[in-house]
Amino acid sequence: MTIPLQSQFLWIWRYLMRPLWRALVRFLDHDGPMLGASIAFSILLAIFPFVLFLVALSGVLGQDTAVRDFIGYAFEYLPVEVGRTIYPVIANIMFSPPKGGIMTFSMIGTLWVASSGVESLRTALDRAYGVESRRPFWWRRLQGLGFVVGGALGILIVMLLIVAGPLVWSAFAALVPVPETLEATYNSARYLAGGLALAFVIWGLYRLLPNVKQHWFNPIPGTLFATISWLLAATLYSMYLQNIANYTVTYGSLGGVIGAMMFFSFTAMIFIFGAELNAALMEQSRDDSVPDQDGSDGIAGQIDTGEIPRRVTARVILFDSADNVLLFRHHDGNCHDPRRPEIVDFWVTPGGDVEPDEVLSDAALRGLAKETGLAVSNLSTCVATWDIELSLLGTLTLFAENFFVARLPDVKPEVDITGIGEDERANLREARWWSASQMQATRDHIMPASMIQLVADLNDGEAPRTPRRLVG
Repeated sequence: MTIPLQSQFLWIWRYLMRPLWRALVRFLDHDGPMLGASIAFSILLAIFPFVLFLVALSGVLGQDTAVRDFIGYAFEYLPVEVGRTIYPVIANIMFSPPKGGIMTFSMIGTLWVASSGVESLRTALDRAYGVESRRPFWWRRLQGLGFVVGGALGILIVMLLIVAGPLVWSAFAALVPVPETLEATYNSARYLAGGLALAFVIWGLYRLLPNVKQHWFNPIPGTLFATISWLLAATLYSMYLQNIANYTVTYGSLGGVIGAMMFFSFTAMIFIFGAELNAALMEQSRDDSVPDQDGSDGIAGQIDTGEIPRRVTARVILFDSADNVLLFRHHDGNCHDPRRPEIVDFWVTPGGDVEPDEVLSDAALRGLAKETGLAVSNLSTCVATWDIELSLLGTLTLFAENFFVARLPDVKPEVDITGIGEDERANLREARWWSASQMQATRDHIMPASMIQLVADLNDGEAPRTPRRLVG
């Protein structure tokens, strides 16, 4: 059976080109190049303390040779010019390590600095997924230290296996004549093992560091992209440094350091783009759950909801001609955040549930007309999303909320709430137009809390090009 050319093009667009385009837009919106430069500095700052800890740990375990083998193995993947800049310092650490054990105060400080590199990666990943980390500071730092220690132990274990490989191969070759083609295959397998190890590390960072729920397979596309892109970028950058660029002419003795920083920046940007690709694919998987929906009206949010019920809603951030925003104050003891059960009085934007097979934008217009009696014709695409687990009548329910923007030509027009059902009207306490400054100054609970900043950004003309994930 032949697949029509149009269907092939649609498949390529939907599952390849559109996710890459979305990832690029998100990467630029989230200041990916700037974050990459910041992470590059953190990597350069953390790499030497990590090697120092690795050397100290290998000394305790009696595996000094494994560390030297790992360093040599790792430098095979780096551009030659970058290796020339970094290796002398690392070699000095390996062959003349500072005296003292791994439990000294200086080593604890070394671990702290090394874990700062993990924290910079976590910040970039949280921004890529559009979330904020609610984990306590001590827990984040403890997790970062765990990554450093676990990474060092993992390196020693992997290197023992890699070092044992040639010994086994030599013994096998001494007993059985090995063709040259098989010898070449074995050498290729060593590099493939290194690539797979790199992919596993990237997958682990994507899976464990960001504060987002996801299945184990969600990070795989970004992992494959980042691994392949990094190996290709390392090769091309090495050729560029050897044949074209000469940073020494411009930066003098700092030329090698600048070249290394540029390489780490490219590495960080590839890593961030892989996370943005994962987030874009997760959003697209939610798009598929809303029939006949335009991609720009998509739902962003966390995917793994388990067995709890899920309710999709569409809300409208309604501005008047003076940039005031309409909010409703509800007092509802039957619906609350189980993490903050004392909050039963809160302000929200107008809107409501999305009916089966209903397009989100249509649901937003229907809910707005029902709750306010106001009609608009200039509804935007989806500008923000919010996933929140609330206790509804004692049942934990995931609310997947989607926000649109509309503007009215009048200042604070009258709101007609007669279209709201009697049960809902019983919980409605007030409808009020708020200025951005009033929202920022109030102590009342506006849900979600990050709606306040979004309204300020919209007033400043900073409309997000992809839906912003709200928190709070």
